[in-house]
Amino acid sequence: MVDRTKLNHSFAVAALRASSRRVLHLIESEIGRQGGAATIYNDQLEMSGSRRVYLPALRELHALGLVDVVRLQRRHVCMPSNRWRGIGSLREATIIAGLAREARSAPRPVPAVEQVNHETTPQPTRMHPAP
Repeated sequence: MVDRTKLNHSFAVAALRASSRRVLHLIESEIGRQGGAATIYNDQLEMSGSRRVYLPALRELHALGLVDVVRLQRRHVCMPSNRWRGIGSLREATIIAGLAREARSAPRPVPAVEQVNHETTPQPTRMHPAP
């Protein structure tokens, strides 16, 4: 991918969770095997954990600038990136990683159904009076 020494000592890698490190290792090995960009299927990613594990990890890796990820149907295209060099502190990297992991993991709230009071609800009027 890039110079491993600089990458291993970067703030972006220091902020990674263990699951993200596993996914990064898988992506790096596939990039090395396939060349500049790697097509990784969901089945391959499930070797590093369930969908609840690898999807947040991919978002985290992309947000931290370690890889560029394009999500397609049943697969992901991953390319090496140097955007991680722009992260200036461990605190910044931790905030970015946390926001990326939470981006779509929280369940969406269900809209509350309002109680309808039929006594005060205005009734529709007829256009023509009944004969």
